[in-house]
Amino acid sequence: MIESIDTNDSRAIRNKNNVLGFYDLVINQKKSEEFVGKFINPAYIQHNPLIANGPEALGKFFGQITKDRGPREIQYALKFTF
Repeated sequence: MIESIDTNDSRAIRNKNNVLGFYDLVINQKKSEEFVGKFINPAYIQHNPLIANGPEALGKFFGQITKDRGPREIQYALKFTF
């Protein structure tokens, strides 16, 4: 497998794993309300005016989206720009 990050950079690896974990938990496993405790700061301020501030509101939003849109699965792909 080709890594798109520096495998010696522990912050980059942590960030990559957090992003992949977020997508897996929210989209693939449909556990959106569980993700807020793991990934979202309690002081989170939402940029979308249709969603309230805070992690709980964001978790409920993703929960409704995944419920309304039925089965989905995120597959990861690499993109290279030269």
